[in-house]
Amino acid sequence: IAAILAFGIRTFILGPYKIPTGSMRTTLIEGDRIFVEKVSYRFHEPKRGDIIVFKYPLDRKKDFVKRLVAFGGETVEIRDGQIYIDGKRLESPPSFAGRFYYNRN
Repeated sequence: IAAILAFGIRTFILGPYKIPTGSMRTTLIEGDRIFVEKVSYRFHEPKRGDIIVFKYPLDRKKDFVKRLVAFGGETVEIRDGQIYIDGKRLESPPSFAGRFYYNRN
Protein backbone atom coordinates (compact mmCIF):
# COMPACT_ATOMS: atom_id res chain seq x y z
CA ILE A 1 0.00 0.00 0.00
CA ALA A 2 2.84 2.40 0.84
CA ALA A 3 4.39 1.94 -2.61
CA ILE A 4 1.06 2.59 -4.35
CA LEU A 5 0.47 5.68 -2.21
CA ALA A 6 4.00 6.98 -2.89
CA PHE A 7 3.57 6.39 -6.64
CA GLY A 8 0.23 8.22 -6.63
CA ILE A 9 1.59 11.20 -4.71
CA ARG A 10 4.69 11.49 -6.88
CA THR A 11 2.75 11.10 -10.13
CA PHE A 12 -0.25 13.32 -9.43
CA ILE A 13 0.41 15.61 -6.43
CA LEU A 14 4.05 16.39 -5.62
CA GLY A 15 7.24 15.61 -7.51
CA PRO A 16 10.95 16.10 -6.76
CA TYR A 17 13.16 17.67 -9.42
CA LYS A 18 16.80 18.69 -9.71
CA ILE A 19 17.73 21.94 -11.49
CA PRO A 20 19.79 20.73 -14.48
CA THR A 21 21.33 23.97 -15.80
CA GLY A 22 22.19 27.54 -14.83
CA SER A 23 19.54 29.12 -17.04
CA MET A 24 17.35 29.95 -14.01
CA ARG A 25 20.16 31.62 -12.07
CA THR A 26 19.76 33.64 -9.73
CA THR A 27 16.33 32.30 -8.81
CA LEU A 28 17.44 28.65 -8.90
CA ILE A 29 21.01 27.37 -9.11
CA GLU A 30 22.04 24.25 -11.02
CA GLY A 31 22.00 21.29 -8.67
CA ASP A 32 19.25 22.77 -6.46
CA ARG A 33 16.47 20.36 -5.64
CA ILE A 34 12.84 21.42 -5.62
CA PHE A 35 9.40 19.91 -5.05
CA VAL A 36 6.76 20.76 -7.62
CA GLU A 37 3.11 20.80 -6.62
CA LYS A 38 1.11 19.33 -9.53
CA VAL A 39 -2.50 19.98 -8.53
CA SER A 40 -2.96 23.73 -9.16
CA TYR A 41 -2.68 23.59 -12.94
CA ARG A 42 -5.54 21.11 -13.09
CA PHE A 43 -7.78 24.05 -12.10
CA HIS A 44 -6.15 27.00 -13.86
CA GLU A 45 -3.62 27.71 -16.59
CA PRO A 46 -0.05 28.81 -15.78
CA LYS A 47 0.54 32.56 -15.69
CA ARG A 48 3.33 34.55 -17.29
CA GLY A 49 6.29 34.53 -14.90
CA ASP A 50 5.44 31.15 -13.31
CA ILE A 51 8.26 28.63 -13.03
CA ILE A 52 7.20 25.45 -14.81
CA VAL A 53 8.64 21.94 -15.22
CA PHE A 54 8.13 20.08 -18.49
CA LYS A 55 9.64 17.30 -20.56
CA TYR A 56 12.20 18.42 -23.13
CA PRO A 57 10.48 17.82 -26.50
CA LEU A 58 13.56 16.29 -28.19
CA ASP A 59 14.40 13.97 -25.28
CA ARG A 60 11.40 13.05 -23.11
CA LYS A 61 13.75 11.68 -20.41
CA LYS A 62 14.97 15.21 -19.62
CA ASP A 63 13.04 17.62 -17.42
CA PHE A 64 13.27 21.34 -18.11
CA VAL A 65 12.69 23.92 -15.39
CA LYS A 66 11.96 27.33 -16.90
CA ARG A 67 10.12 30.59 -16.30
CA LEU A 68 7.07 31.06 -18.52
CA VAL A 69 7.58 34.22 -20.59
CA ALA A 70 5.14 33.73 -23.48
CA PHE A 71 2.28 31.49 -24.55
CA GLY A 72 1.75 29.56 -27.78
CA GLY A 73 0.88 31.87 -30.64
CA GLU A 74 2.58 34.91 -29.11
CA THR A 75 5.51 36.57 -30.86
CA VAL A 76 8.57 37.19 -28.68
CA GLU A 77 11.17 39.79 -29.59
CA ILE A 78 14.28 40.78 -27.66
CA ARG A 79 15.33 44.30 -28.53
CA ASP A 80 17.96 46.35 -26.67
CA GLY A 81 17.86 43.90 -23.76
CA GLN A 82 14.09 44.21 -23.36
CA ILE A 83 11.48 41.52 -23.98
CA TYR A 84 8.50 42.35 -26.20
CA ILE A 85 5.44 40.11 -26.45
CA ASP A 86 3.31 40.80 -29.54
CA GLY A 87 4.98 44.22 -29.82
CA LYS A 88 4.33 45.26 -26.19
CA ARG A 89 7.25 45.67 -23.79
CA LEU A 90 7.16 43.12 -20.97
CA GLU A 91 7.42 44.73 -17.56
CA SER A 92 9.70 41.99 -16.32
CA PRO A 93 10.93 41.13 -12.86
CA PRO A 94 14.70 41.48 -12.28
CA SER A 95 15.22 37.73 -12.71
CA PHE A 96 14.58 38.11 -16.45
CA ALA A 97 17.11 40.91 -16.90
CA GLY A 98 19.93 40.14 -19.30
CA ARG A 99 19.47 36.34 -19.47
CA PHE A 100 18.05 35.12 -22.75
CA TYR A 101 18.18 31.56 -24.09
CA TYR A 102 16.66 30.64 -27.41
CA ASN A 103 16.96 28.34 -30.41
CA ARG A 104 17.80 29.93 -33.74
CA ASN A 105 15.75 27.34 -35.65
